[in-house]
Amino acid sequence: MDISIELCPTVNKDNWKREKAKKERYSRKRLPQAPKCKHYTKKFQCSSLTMADIGKFNEKFYAERNKRYQDMFVLKHCVIKNPVRKVIGNSKTMLTPETVKSFLWSEVDRRKSSNEIASAVFHTLSNHVFQDDVEIVRLMADGCAGQNKNCTVIGMMCYWLHCCAPTCIKRIEIVFPIVGHSFLPPTESSDILRKSRKILKMGKDYVVCDWKAASANVLKTPASWHFKLQKSKRIIISKTANGSVEVKGEPYYNSDVSVFSGICKRGKKIAQMKPKQLDVGRPVLQSNNGSVIYN
Repeated sequence: MDISIELCPTVNKDNWKREKAKKERYSRKRLPQAPKCKHYTKKFQCSSLTMADIGKFNEKFYAERNKRYQDMFVLKHCVIKNPVRKVIGNSKTMLTPETVKSFLWSEVDRRKSSNEIASAVFHTLSNHVFQDDVEIVRLMADGCAGQNKNCTVIGMMCYWLHCCAPTCIKRIEIVFPIVGHSFLPPTESSDILRKSRKILKMGKDYVVCDWKAASANVLKTPASWHFKLQKSKRIIISKTANGSVEVKGEPYYNSDVSVFSGICKRGKKIAQMKPKQLDVGRPVLQSNNGSVIYN
């Protein structure tokens, strides 16, 4: 029995619509332009570049129209050093009352909402002594929208950076590594926290302010911001040269693709935020079946 084998023709993917769109995405859209930043310092010498150098770099960058080649080409011309970060503690730091603080309140005192979280963070930042060489403050929290990831906390951060932060601090970065709530295993961590933490009681050691109303009076609604709040994994707040505050949200942990912009309403400024102090204590109501309800 004779067996004949036919080789299938090679598929040419260049004519596929998806491949054409990919090449178009990584193609040159316009002629190269000289940078307008006018940097001429030890780190940045943008103004010393000539148009010939810019044209050669642009031509080699777009020699191949695919993302992997272009990323590797940029990394080839980057000098990377190990970052040095100044933090209060690390994984080997002993847990002490100076580094671990717990803010304590019950349902009788207040709800667990954004006002209470923002007030606790504001108290911590306002009472911490920063060194003169600290320029960036990084905070980490879970992505609970009702407590941490909202315009109330961001508005409080903008106010602290603009009005209360030391002059050496230029930026605040809030990182959300977890979507939704995070939980601590109580049986494992309760003994450690009980011995090492400093407990701050609401109404006695710190006050609660109405940051939600103050932020709503000055800031735009998150729906009209220039970035998607809930899709952002990092919120970065920065001081500008004229003393104002700008915000951006980054959808990635290691890449900066967003731009800074203001989030205040027209005619409003961060300094106009005047949060009022709230009372501690909630009225107790009793239902018909005898259960207790906190209003």
